[in-house]
Amino acid sequence: MARFGFCTNLIASMSVRFIFFGLLNGWLVLQGPCAVAAAGRERQTDVLGLIFAAGSGMQLVGPAVGGWTYGIVEDFPALLPSLVGCALGVIALVLFMVVHRAFAKSDEENEPSKTVKEVKTVESDPSMPDTSKSVIFRWPIPMILIMRFASGFATFSMYEAVPLWLIADTTLGGLGMTEKSVGSLLCRSGLWNIIYFTWILPWFTKRFGTRCYSIFTSIIAGITACLLPFSPNIPVANVLHLICASALAIRLQALCSEDSRAT
Repeated sequence: MARFGFCTNLIASMSVRFIFFGLLNGWLVLQGPCAVAAAGRERQTDVLGLIFAAGSGMQLVGPAVGGWTYGIVEDFPALLPSLVGCALGVIALVLFMVVHRAFAKSDEENEPSKTVKEVKTVESDPSMPDTSKSVIFRWPIPMILIMRFASGFATFSMYEAVPLWLIADTTLGGLGMTEKSVGSLLCRSGLWNIIYFTWILPWFTKRFGTRCYSIFTSIIAGITACLLPFSPNIPVANVLHLICASALAIRLQALCSEDSRAT
């Protein structure tokens, strides 16, 4: 991530983003199974809500820091935001290692001492050969792949294309905002997401079910995404953006739930 701050041409910046923001973004797939393993299926929604709330906290801080520190170094305007992101990544890795060791030590202490461990074998279905091709075409995995493909496009447009539209010149159809103003707008959306994922999302998903609520929020996301380019002013764009971002996140939460059921 730190290398992104030293990029001075389009090809280099696209290559860094392709590697670090694309190939290394597979941790999203593990959220559903990890939530089930940590708290069980009954508390899965609560755990995912807290995970997304924590991510929204970074969305609250990240855009603001990026907008306020952008351009301080004239030769490398994105250097300071990239260094801040790199430092946060290192801190997250250290915290993960500490938590992982703590859980591993707790499992070793709670595991009863046995000289012979019983190994349970699971009989495989003879009608379904154990190959990667058969797993991919096993229902509902094809539908999950299609949903993730569509969700990736929608998420990219909301978190990547929309900020570019916000800073675009008004003669080109943008709102002509500065980097600092865009950071403040995304900061307000992140603040709303913390409230939404911590309290509102778990309550609605428990009351109406993940799939039902996901269908409803998908409709809301589609409507707000279509209305966003026609925003007459910045406050309206901010409201539409935070609603659409929250609606897209419940789709990701539903996909995580489907992943855990499929595994």
